Amino acid sequence: MRVLRLTDGGLEEDYGILCKALFPKDEDGATFGFVWAEVPPGGASNPDAHPEHEAFVIAAGSGTITVDGTATHVSRGDAVFIPAGTEHVIRNTEQTPLSFVAIWWDESVDREPLDG
Repeated sequence: MRVLRLTDGGLEEDYGILCKALFPKDEDGATFGFVWAEVPPGGASNPDAHPEHEAFVIAAGSGTITVDGTATHVSRGDAVFIPAGTEHVIRNTEQTPLSFVAIWWDESVDREPLDG
């Protein structure tokens, strides 16, 4: 077991927003990685596209996520799947921070159905 605490070290600017890597991909042979991210009020991430699938789980706040030109409102408790290779931007449209966890994994990783 490994516990990584958000309070150990600070957030750093990356992708135009504040981030902290909690588990880097390829560390200990992992095929995934995840970060905690915060978008300040009125802020937005830089446009990004990469060969990995990605999911955002919104922890606090609300805003808009645009994936391949399609925008939708997101708020606390929402989870967004972003297919590999699609451009995406998350924007905070409120006056409080928008916090989320971003999880990414290789497109080649086999997927099992969630409904078993």
